[in-house]
Amino acid sequence: MLITRREALMTGAGLAAGLAMAPSTAWARTTLRRHAQPEAGATFFPWTRLADGLHAVVDPQTGGNSLLIVGSDAAALVDTKYPAIAQALLRESRAFGPPLRHVINTHHHGDHTGGNYAFTAAGIEVIAHKKAEPRILANYEQYVGQVGGGPRFVGGLDRPTQAAVLQEAGELTEELRHMDASDWGPSRLMESDNTTLTVGARTVQLTHFGQNAHTDNDTVVFLPDANLLHTGDLVFSGLHPYFDPSAGVTARGWIQVLAKVRALCDDKTVVVPGHGAVGDATIIDKQRDYLQSLIDAVQADIDAVQADIDAGLPKDAIAAKSWGFMEGLGFEQVRPRAISAVYDELTDG
Repeated sequence: MLITRREALMTGAGLAAGLAMAPSTAWARTTLRRHAQPEAGATFFPWTRLADGLHAVVDPQTGGNSLLIVGSDAAALVDTKYPAIAQALLRESRAFGPPLRHVINTHHHGDHTGGNYAFTAAGIEVIAHKKAEPRILANYEQYVGQVGGGPRFVGGLDRPTQAAVLQEAGELTEELRHMDASDWGPSRLMESDNTTLTVGARTVQLTHFGQNAHTDNDTVVFLPDANLLHTGDLVFSGLHPYFDPSAGVTARGWIQVLAKVRALCDDKTVVVPGHGAVGDATIIDKQRDYLQSLIDAVQADIDAVQADIDAGLPKDAIAAKSWGFMEGLGFEQVRPRAISAVYDELTDG
């Protein structure tokens, strides 16, 4: 069950009790199979079928990974990418058949929420954790910048339907004058840290683990009937993770949350990360190992040069480093940022 923002304000903290999370097998597989995946050559996004009624966009050029959940008579989308390509994401999600009823934001970052406006305008509810709402609204200037750079962004992508998407990106720059932060905000809030959503007859479990990790509002999306988990940016598969101190990131908290995420999985769970390739639960283990190795490496350097740090040695010398566990990963540009954030966390900087 979910509550609207108005209802949340009227009831204070809202309902406290979590909902039961029992697996559901009532959804109609034969119906799902009749909803054909759009042909690859006719879509802007490279859709990948993961299971019956579950399709992902794993596409590093267009922001965080999206997941389409198709039930017997309704569908939901996890994460909405950037503003300029939102209309294409909406159009292609609808092409799978059942009406798109819900959007779920795994957290507030702009490459996961930038397309929210398009879905809200289409009458589709956008669901987020209560801690995500103020951060999404505070992203407004970022969304404005993304809209302004949209035509150039789309123009740099060589894809089917590019001309139509480029036109939409240009039209959005004109529409922006009539928009404000509320166009991107969620229309519904999770009623608790453990909320169950029904999509068609499919059970979708939304879980926030009650502590800061990648952000203070990370939410994972689990489908018991398919044994599939979307982790949002709690997992960067084969990539350096992005650290955002303004969002409450903590490497130690991140490790603790990943242990709880891992407990949702068995050896057959399909894991969709926020960025990077889909895998099994071992990609959660690798993310946790990376974070622990980073903490250990930075702490060792801090211990080795503590006298110099006390004397005011800038952290840049440590941030410029790399260690073996960091080699061969994508998103190399964010490596120094990760080191700097952990340095600050360990030194209370």
